[in-house]
Amino acid sequence: GIMFTDYSGISIIVSFVFLVLYKGFKRLKFLFIFTLFSLGNIATQTRNSAITVIISLFLIGIFLMLKAHDFKLSRKKVVLSWIGVLIIIALSFLSIQQINPEIIKRTGELEGDKVQFINEAGYPTGSIASRFLIWHTAAQAFVAHPFIGIGIYSFPFSSQDYSKIPKVLYDQFVKGRTPHVGYFALLVETGVIGLLGFLFFIISSLKYSFRILPYLKDKDEKTLGIGLISIIIYISISMFVTDAWLWGHGIILFAFALGLLVALGRRVTDIDNTRLISSIKDQ
Repeated sequence: GIMFTDYSGISIIVSFVFLVLYKGFKRLKFLFIFTLFSLGNIATQTRNSAITVIISLFLIGIFLMLKAHDFKLSRKKVVLSWIGVLIIIALSFLSIQQINPEIIKRTGELEGDKVQFINEAGYPTGSIASRFLIWHTAAQAFVAHPFIGIGIYSFPFSSQDYSKIPKVLYDQFVKGRTPHVGYFALLVETGVIGLLGFLFFIISSLKYSFRILPYLKDKDEKTLGIGLISIIIYISISMFVTDAWLWGHGIILFAFALGLLVALGRRVTDIDNTRLISSIKDQ
């Protein structure tokens, strides 16, 4: 269930791209979608997706501002849109907080006026503290097999072999769970070699995506291309805080976005080949 907050995060990012690039009624429509999903995302009180959304908006906003001329946009429009959506997010947060004052306590894991991760009995009181127990066990697994890892997707089933925390804590907070952080999960389960290979794949995908973007002549194609790139950017950042993009619905969405980008790139290649053949025939 918690993964669906990331899907709403992707909706926020893509709707931001569309409201910047489109005009008229379409822009109003995506502004409404952006506001609706922002309210929903904040109402879930999920820190990871909220942080990823803010960072993604920042990076994509900078990209659109730098490349405004390529998309026939004024930088002023991009900046105003950027500021506008940040105001919407802030107002959404304040509105939800008025409805549910406990949201700020959930965001900071506060108890009274203090941050408390461990209770008097020595048990974790929040998700951050419990994840430290998982990360401690995952780190032990990495130390045992640093180069090739313990096996992809195997941590939930073999973590007991590397745990050095009390069994009662292991059974309650670590047993059957993944490392929660995508890049860390890859490091533990596939080792340094696997992580470097995956990072090469991510960087190559982004380079490929940005390389084909200038060759998309149709406005709708360019908008789709930037929307898909924004999804890859969101997922790349999100994997610093979650590993759900490596399995289940998450990896399917990841593959779907990459597949559409490859299809757009293939279309560019086919057009270029057609132009080359036509030029040869003309000669």
